[in-house]
Amino acid sequence: MIENNNEPSHGLLKFLLALVLLALIVAFVSVLASIPSCHKTDKEKASETLAIKESDKVSSSQIASDDQLIVSEKEWKKLKKDVRELQKELKKLQDEINQLHSEVRQPKSPSAHSATTQPATQSTTLSSIATISTNDITLSNYSHDWIQSDATVALKNNTNKTITFVAGRIYYYDMSGNMLDYQDFTKNVTIEPGLVKSFKLKGYGHMEKYAYYKSEVSISNPGRKYKVKFELKSYKSK
Repeated sequence: MIENNNEPSHGLLKFLLALVLLALIVAFVSVLASIPSCHKTDKEKASETLAIKESDKVSSSQIASDDQLIVSEKEWKKLKKDVRELQKELKKLQDEINQLHSEVRQPKSPSAHSATTQPATQSTTLSSIATISTNDITLSNYSHDWIQSDATVALKNNTNKTITFVAGRIYYYDMSGNMLDYQDFTKNVTIEPGLVKSFKLKGYGHMEKYAYYKSEVSISNPGRKYKVKFELKSYKSK
């Protein structure tokens, strides 16, 4: 009788097959156990959806917070107040710029201050110029001969103030009263009240040998005489 030497090998093979089958059964059972967790009820799905939305909302809020400045209510009020102050300053600067543009386009009219200051200045200046009167300063004496080019003029101060400046005019006439010429003059001269002061002025007709009728005349032209008349224009006193 021949012995079968392959039986131990067949037994081992069967044992291994059994182990593999057992492992497959365990794996299948594990898969079956995991399947119910994947099949969730509608309530569970809604809960998960709400949780996801809330999570998205929190994420969106977090993203928004990254782009916005989050401050306390007190700090927010302070910031609003600062913004209003800045807006006021901006408006003020804009008004000043518009005013400057307006002044550049149009000539600036005299301000109220200048309008009041200028007359005051003029009043101060005019106060030193006395009111003109023909009798305040009169011609006291006049002399001019044919030798001298300048005439001597003497003016009398008939006021009770000291004269410091005189502006006047000298008219020249021939002996028949016909006007020959005139001369305007200004003179810084001091004349005390009630006194007479003399000074020099250019005489009339020196080159033509004219002489004042009360002065010595040219021997060669004895008829060349002239008379004068003084007219007061203005004066200053102190």
